Amino acid sequence: MKQGAAGRVAIIRDTSMSMQGMWNQWAALLCTSVMEMSQKQKMRVGYLEFNTRAQKFVENKQFFTHEYESVGQRMAVAKCEGLTNYEAPLSIALDEFEAAAGGRGDGGRRRRRRTFSMKNNGSGGGSGGGGGGGSHIDFSGKGSSGDPTTPSESNVSTALPWAPNPSVSTDQHILFITDGQPTSGDRFVSKELERARQLGVSVHTVFIGYRSCPQVLDRLSKETSGSRWASFFCPHDKSIQVVDRESSSFDQHGKDMELRMVDRMTRMPTVFQRYLDENNVIV
Repeated sequence: MKQGAAGRVAIIRDTSMSMQGMWNQWAALLCTSVMEMSQKQKMRVGYLEFNTRAQKFVENKQFFTHEYESVGQRMAVAKCEGLTNYEAPLSIALDEFEAAAGGRGDGGRRRRRRTFSMKNNGSGGGSGGGGGGGSHIDFSGKGSSGDPTTPSESNVSTALPWAPNPSVSTDQHILFITDGQPTSGDRFVSKELERARQLGVSVHTVFIGYRSCPQVLDRLSKETSGSRWASFFCPHDKSIQVVDRESSSFDQHGKDMELRMVDRMTRMPTVFQRYLDENNVIV
């Protein structure tokens, strides 16, 4: 492997109309956290926003870059509008993974393993006060010997109830953040799913919402050995929670009807802000 080839992560962020308000701010925090973890591991980062169309951020004519400050500035100014198209951003990101692999000339050589996990520090997995404290992202490139260049089956994170397939070795990742069902383009993203498998790219999905995750997101993660997460506002804890979609129960976070009501309100920033003011909640 070439020196400094520490892997890549593409962050794909939903900026459709329903993401305006609190969730747009929270998504910016999540994207920034992932970028900071990537920087610590010297991984190249690519960033895309999508609604009806997809738009990628390019720095010095490069999609995957070490220019973390520039990418972070772009993350802070996202504008929410339009509908939801999964196909376009995934296709663009996979084109970039394919081009990067071909450009390096490493062909099918075994790549360094870097697993991806989001670990919870608290019992509820909360990110108290709007995404800051309870959950964090972790990239791990160390083998059992502690040598970051030594592949090892033990690198697969055991912190998740649903762990990635230990037979898959990859340092190519997509983080896909959305709050909606796909409403345009190929809603099953069949071609993109097959391409991700062929390229060895793990797709990790974060769905913002309560119990209404599109099945296509689960397929993307399951069939590429990615992780699956849900994020929602919990009125009981008065915080944003991040939980594993595979095994976590929502019952501990409040009454079902209350969660559903708040979930609908978070899609309407004015109404939700009124709810926060009336209940003395600071997000």
